[in-house]
Amino acid sequence: MGMLRRQAFWFFEALRGRPTSRVAREMCGTETLGADELRAVSDRRLAAFCERAAREVPYWQRVFAEAGLEPDAIQSAEDLVRLPPLTKRDIREAGADMFHPKGGPFRITETGGSTGQPLQIHESPLRQSVSLAARIRSRRWWGIKPGDPELVLFGGNMERTTRGLLHKIKDELIGSITYPAFGMTEEHLEKLLGRLRSMRPRHVFGYTSALCGFARHLRKRHGRDDAAADCGVEVLFTTSEMLLPADRVLLEETFGARVADGYGSKEAGFVAHECPAGRMHARIDTHIIEIVRDSRPVPDGEPGEILLTYVGDWHWPFLRYQIGDAARWTGESCTCGLQLPVIAMTGGRITDLLVRRDGGLVHGLGAIYPIRETPGVERFLVHQKSLELVEVSLVVESGYPSDGDEKISSRLRDTLGGPEVRIQHVPEIAQLASGKYRVVRSDVSR
Repeated sequence: MGMLRRQAFWFFEALRGRPTSRVAREMCGTETLGADELRAVSDRRLAAFCERAAREVPYWQRVFAEAGLEPDAIQSAEDLVRLPPLTKRDIREAGADMFHPKGGPFRITETGGSTGQPLQIHESPLRQSVSLAARIRSRRWWGIKPGDPELVLFGGNMERTTRGLLHKIKDELIGSITYPAFGMTEEHLEKLLGRLRSMRPRHVFGYTSALCGFARHLRKRHGRDDAAADCGVEVLFTTSEMLLPADRVLLEETFGARVADGYGSKEAGFVAHECPAGRMHARIDTHIIEIVRDSRPVPDGEPGEILLTYVGDWHWPFLRYQIGDAARWTGESCTCGLQLPVIAMTGGRITDLLVRRDGGLVHGLGAIYPIRETPGVERFLVHQKSLELVEVSLVVESGYPSDGDEKISSRLRDTLGGPEVRIQHVPEIAQLASGKYRVVRSDVSR
């Protein structure tokens, strides 16, 4: 059965015109190189990537010219300091000038907006393939192959799903079943439990907070810490949010499985992943990762801001992208044998689960979407103080509608089962120590 699912997986990738098979083979071959060879490959790809962007992409033509640089000026990661960091605002303002003239076709999506400022994403078939191939490679470290049964708890809405019948049939054929992470009432969690038991997936993939919410439900229902240890799960792959030590313990005990964390984003792809030895390996064959302070590199061991250059896709090139997270190079080797350098995340995204008045769980993005879809909202913070009270702080600018408060309140009341929603307009919202803005906070779910 596994072989048939694998064949179905590669068939559908080819049918969609995505070069995932080729990209995955290249990645798996690259990771066996020695450290010096790997760095040399990384620098060659970076040099070719930057020269193409500087010669052929309007936005980068201007940036290189303003910096007084020739297209071939960037030959290694050390040369990137000659370019300014790229911000989300730069990307928005550049618009189509950020695209390669021969890039695309693009699938349009957007970031989840966990920082309160979503970004529209233009995914070419190559960008999709690089991200998927990176997942395939990191799963391979854990003995997981395409076609091995997978349960996914990620995105979407429990009540309103846009996945059509053909998409669902494809998912069944390749053995990867997605359940949305929004609106996780007890009824929906029971459906998820039923599928978990009937499917017995080798691996589970999802938002950290959603998986932890599911684990707590299982413990409550069965009255024991190892409530899902007999369901066949070998590895839980967490993503999108910071994995806290207590979360890891909760998941490992509940499912009787290992936990493997991953770091990345929709706009920048999969950047780093944890190996079975417990180290996070940076994918320097697809990303040039700078850890900087004031745009200058910091020594190994010191934390700094992450700047990403995504050399995996020339259709929509990112150079020195300011993603908004913090990390440090450890300088360590890893007992797993991989030569991909070890990185430690020192900051990151934590999106709380919210709790409905009826006890059901709602992923933090369920509160984020109604607010960020409202024109004129610059920043916001949703603070669930109790099951009966939610406070929303808004920083708004021109364009915010006169009925904006009422529309936001109404949608949040519906999402959370009817609590009182108080909205206040404030001049600013304080940043976290990491430099990020926390947009959802619950005093109930923790």
